[in-house]
Amino acid sequence: MNMKFNITTLNTIINALYKVERREEANDLFAALPASGLVPNASTYGVMVQNLLKEGAVEEADSMFSSMEKSGCAPSSRLINDVIRTLLEKGEIVKAGKYMSKVDGKSISLEASTSSLLLSLFSGNGKYRKQLQLLPAKYQFFKGIS
Repeated sequence: MNMKFNITTLNTIINALYKVERREEANDLFAALPASGLVPNASTYGVMVQNLLKEGAVEEADSMFSSMEKSGCAPSSRLINDVIRTLLEKGEIVKAGKYMSKVDGKSISLEASTSSLLLSLFSGNGKYRKQLQLLPAKYQFFKGIS
């Protein structure tokens, strides 16, 4: 039986492979997409980036995000906010700041959950209060909040 899958189906399969901890197979399937005549779309890259971040593969996720941008796929507001939140939760302040700068350049706004996390981590007795200067200047308004 010779079956052909579309990119949406393969996005679902890649995500499922990550959920059952079969990362290598998910990565292989992603790498094989062009040979199958399929082009990764923003959803494909989003699945890869989010799962890599969940696994703590921050550098790989960052590289995948860069590949997405180079391929001409525009990241969604949801993806950028998810990336920022995950990086902040993992203590990757400098990288989170880099993605926060992307928000400004793409006319995307921070979601309420991202703003709330920023407030809790950087204001008053927040866990990362001393690293506030690592964020883009626009987001350093927390300095006066205690």
